Amino acid sequence: FVSISVPAASDAALGAPLSRASEFQGVVQSISGTTITLAGTPNWTSNQFVYVASVQPKTYYLRIDSDSKEGLVLPITGNNANTLTVDIPSQDDLTGILTVANDGNGSQISIVPYWTAKSLIGNVTAGTQLLRYPNSTPGTNLAPIAYAYNGTNWRLSGNTVDDVILLPNEGFVLRN
Repeated sequence: FVSISVPAASDAALGAPLSRASEFQGVVQSISGTTITLAGTPNWTSNQFVYVASVQPKTYYLRIDSDSKEGLVLPITGNNANTLTVDIPSQDDLTGILTVANDGNGSQISIVPYWTAKSLIGNVTAGTQLLRYPNSTPGTNLAPIAYAYNGTNWRLSGNTVDDVILLPNEGFVLRN
């Protein structure tokens, strides 16, 4: 990790352009709707890539690492021993992802945990704010979503949000 010093009463504009280390890499065997079957026998536990507060604090995404959809990031919503169920944004589809079943050379994929306020920033001085500017809302001069660190947890509207995900390549401001 890199340590960044943010002087009191100042802002630091940051981003996490690098993804976390992948926890699995494999090859696409087949695709049916929003379900992707992986080649081989990963032998995962049912829903091991699904966030559960206080039990499984990580939220995962599937990243396509090769072929025409290289770089596509899809949130994982479920899994079993060798399949992943993903959320496909309306502007995307799985067309172009190669499968072993179709041509013998499936697309390479990685399963990666998202950065969260706690995993990326950790514990900072009480009163520090994390200002997120989600890129899903069109417009200019949009107000940020403001999270505050209370000395123990990241909070939003009185709720603990240590596990709130920071999307790949999403910018944010750390205000001390």
